[in-house]
Amino acid sequence: MLRFATTKLWAFALLIMENLGHLGTPSAVIDDVAVDPAWQGHGVGNMMIHYALEVAREKGCYKAALSSNLKRERAHAFYESLGFERHGYSFRVSTQRSGDQ
Repeated sequence: MLRFATTKLWAFALLIMENLGHLGTPSAVIDDVAVDPAWQGHGVGNMMIHYALEVAREKGCYKAALSSNLKRERAHAFYESLGFERHGYSFRVSTQRSGDQ
């Protein structure tokens, strides 16, 4: 968790991107959702996700997506409580060469 002095932080990243499909209609990706454990359960995550979804709507996105580590069952329940549905698989690959820091 990010901390500066005694300030506790929460954060997320929002990517709005144009698509080749859906006639070029943009979509949103919500990433890096983090809430300091001391603030979890106080509505901060709910407020952040609702804000991200509102921005996505304002930008004309046809969908918003996010991914979450399989082990984060509490996060999955949280996202489902906000209307997100489990969909597909998430894949990743490292872009670092061996020896790179």
